[in-house]
Amino acid sequence: MWLSILLSTLIPTLASGLTIYRIGGNPHYAHPLADSTGVEIVKLTWEEFAQDPKLEARGVRAKEGRLVPVFVNPDENLALGTIERGEGKKFYPEQRFGSSDGAGPRGHKYGTIAKNDFTDWTVDGDPTTYMWPSDLLTDRLNPKLVMFLGATFPVNRVVVYPRPDHPSRYVEDYTLYAWREGQVMGLHRNAGDGQIVARGRENRDPVIDMRFPTVVVDRLMFNIDNFDEPYMANRMWEIAEFEIYGKGYVPKGLYISKALALDAVSSLGEIRFFGFKDRDAKLRIRTRSGSDEDPERYWYLTGRGDERSFLKDNGQPLTRSDYNNLQGGKGGITTDLDNWSFWSGPYDLADSLGTSITSPSPRQFFQLQVEFLPQGLDGAGVDFIEFHVTQPPVAGRVIGEIWPTEVAPGQQTSFVYAMLPTFSGGEGGFDRIVLETTGQFTAVDSVRINEERLKAREWKLLAPLADQRLVLSLPRIDRTKSGRLVEVFFQGRAFRFGTIFSGQVFDGQRPLEVGQFVEDGDATFRLDSNQRSVGIALNGNIVSKVEANPRVMTPNDDGINDQVCIEYTLLELAGVGAVKVNIFDLAGHQVRQVYEGANSSGQHAQLWDGLDADDQVVAPGLYLYRVQVETDAGQEERNGLVAVVF
Repeated sequence: MWLSILLSTLIPTLASGLTIYRIGGNPHYAHPLADSTGVEIVKLTWEEFAQDPKLEARGVRAKEGRLVPVFVNPDENLALGTIERGEGKKFYPEQRFGSSDGAGPRGHKYGTIAKNDFTDWTVDGDPTTYMWPSDLLTDRLNPKLVMFLGATFPVNRVVVYPRPDHPSRYVEDYTLYAWREGQVMGLHRNAGDGQIVARGRENRDPVIDMRFPTVVVDRLMFNIDNFDEPYMANRMWEIAEFEIYGKGYVPKGLYISKALALDAVSSLGEIRFFGFKDRDAKLRIRTRSGSDEDPERYWYLTGRGDERSFLKDNGQPLTRSDYNNLQGGKGGITTDLDNWSFWSGPYDLADSLGTSITSPSPRQFFQLQVEFLPQGLDGAGVDFIEFHVTQPPVAGRVIGEIWPTEVAPGQQTSFVYAMLPTFSGGEGGFDRIVLETTGQFTAVDSVRINEERLKAREWKLLAPLADQRLVLSLPRIDRTKSGRLVEVFFQGRAFRFGTIFSGQVFDGQRPLEVGQFVEDGDATFRLDSNQRSVGIALNGNIVSKVEANPRVMTPNDDGINDQVCIEYTLLELAGVGAVKVNIFDLAGHQVRQVYEGANSSGQHAQLWDGLDADDQVVAPGLYLYRVQVETDAGQEERNGLVAVVF
């Protein structure tokens, strides 16, 4: 449930300044908030929002509004897309065009041309255009046709043939090499690290159909090995088409959006997305935010050893255009960390109902990254991505910290959460606080502003206290109260090291607008924390506080003690652990499996109704219950006893 929707159910809807960006999906989709006052919906296609419109060069495609990794169908000739992918080309050492009479079928005269000008002759789908030995000025004893695909693809077949009306101009002896990204192609386009995937000797077939086990490659080289001097050869060869085929997903697809310029500095709210992911595939969606239009920093070599600089002689940073125009001495590209954040951690596809953007806010520029990692025939796809922004933000900045920062695992503890808001002018202010945690909230004791405790009627919980969320109201904090310390005193628990207590502040008068995150910082000198995360005193145990309630059960259907609740607390799980809760008799025989599944850190409970594996009531006596947890670090278990009486 989105926080903005939660708050809108609690507060009357007033004027709002919310902008919702929706990338991809059905362009005719009618957003449910489209008619709300002050809400603007901005729809963009994947191509419009892309940093580079040549999506296939990065291994992705936009099909009917859905972003997917490239899937190669067996009948798809990959060679035809080499030009469109941007980097695809053929290479011949020092070429010329034409035919022996000086005016070939292409209508050209002799002359030297650029290295990739032959491309449309052998990968144009037109078998009447071709190349032949007189198109090469050098390396005539070992001519090579090198195809750069412009991206990495699974390839298992290459077909080469002359014009249909010249079947005698086939290639007799040949070798086909393949490379993948990162492998070295040798000097002068020799084999280098290339893998031989096909070879032929004394071929007489005009159509060379080379089939081989699938290789993931971005370059192919076709060596023609069968003649001495092309102008003196008894038989001339030619290539009308060079076709490349494969099957399956590309190994990686990467979509990077433009750095979206928002109208002004804005608060970043929720992000939601919808798509699919097959079992073995991976899908990672990340964001970053910044304060200028270019997230990259461009470096050049100064000529003084390995020294690099990103500043020109006039003191201004090097731009992308400056970098591209460098004739030499390029020093690399890095993220501009002075003005942009790192890419966030990946958002969980399960958060399709909405999850908070974790990139720093407020900011004026925003960028998305979608990474696909297919596995075999398992892939993924994103139908749309949608994110919310609000301007002006509710505050210029809110920094916060929590105390204490180390507690006993799973033990109820008194905490104070301190926040210091500052305003630079134009921000609207806030009167709502939302705290969330992977630990647990159990009670709220008091709220203080500038160390003055608020009266009970001056603050209140706006929703029932949930284990992992706390929503409360307080007197309005705006630019007239900039720098006033806000403290929330509450009871809670932490179950794992690094339990984060995140915070957001909202304006209750603008319920549709997004909140603003609390950042780590020194909110008050009285707390020596400067962080919003809590550690726990480690004792090496994963399973803690295992007990049965009641300890004596009477499963006779009278509604009293018919079931026993087996409670346990899990600590220090980085993700989830495989949990089993089983019942045994005192002879060690398993009577019933109560639970088997995946649990994360926290408190859990499973019910046993006194029945055995055959759904029969067990005999009176003592029974052992066992909670067993298996993680990457090993296995741990805890046992206890429960009595069954009648």
